[in-house]
Amino acid sequence: MQKIHSNTITRISLLRISLFRLIAFGVVIAVLAIFLVSAANTGWAVSDSNSSEESNYDTDNTEQSDAEFVETVIMTGNLFADAKIAKQKQVPILLLFTQQSCGYCEIVRSDFLRPMLLNRDYDNRVLIRQIEYDGDDVIGFDGKKISMDSFMEPYNIGFTPTVIFLDATGKELTEQIIGITTVHYYGGFIDDNIELALKKIRTANNKLATK
Repeated sequence: MQKIHSNTITRISLLRISLFRLIAFGVVIAVLAIFLVSAANTGWAVSDSNSSEESNYDTDNTEQSDAEFVETVIMTGNLFADAKIAKQKQVPILLLFTQQSCGYCEIVRSDFLRPMLLNRDYDNRVLIRQIEYDGDDVIGFDGKKISMDSFMEPYNIGFTPTVIFLDATGKELTEQIIGITTVHYYGGFIDDNIELALKKIRTANNKLATK
C-alpha cells in the first residue's frame, strides 16, 4: 500500500513538472512573438519614414531644378519694354553687357545674378537683364531701333562683363561695375548699387508725387 501511494505521488510530481515546462515554453513563445511583431512594425515604420523622406527629397529637388531652369537671366533686345516694367515697379534696371566668349560673364550670371533671381527679396528691388555686347540691333529706351554700337556709345562700354544701373529713361544711376576685381566683394558691390539706384528712383518719384 505504501509503494502504490509513493508511485502516485511521483507521477503527480512529474505531471506538474511537465505542466510547468509547458507553461514556461508557452510564455517564451509568446514573448518571442510579441518581440518579432514589434520589430516588424518598427521596421515598416522606419521604411515608410525613409520612403517619405526620399519622396520629399526628390520632390524638393525637382522643384528646385524647375526653379533653376525657369529663373534665367533674360537676354533683352527691347529696352523700351523693359523700361515699362521698371517704371511700373519703380525699380532700377540692372543691365549686364556680355558676350559668348566671356568666361567672367558666366561667373557674374551663375554666381550672382541667377541666385538673385531665385531670391524673392529682389523682385521689388531691381529688374535684371543682360544684353549681347556684339549683338544685333536693339529697341532703345525711346522705342526706336538702333545699332548695338549706338546704344552702347552713351555708356562708353568697352569691356565685358560690365554691369550698369539705369532708370526707365536709360539714365545711369550709379557707377559702372567693370570686370570682376574681387569675387568675394562683387555681390556687395551689386547690392550697394541696387540700393543707391533704388533710393534715387523712389526719391525722384516722391518729389513728382508731391508737386
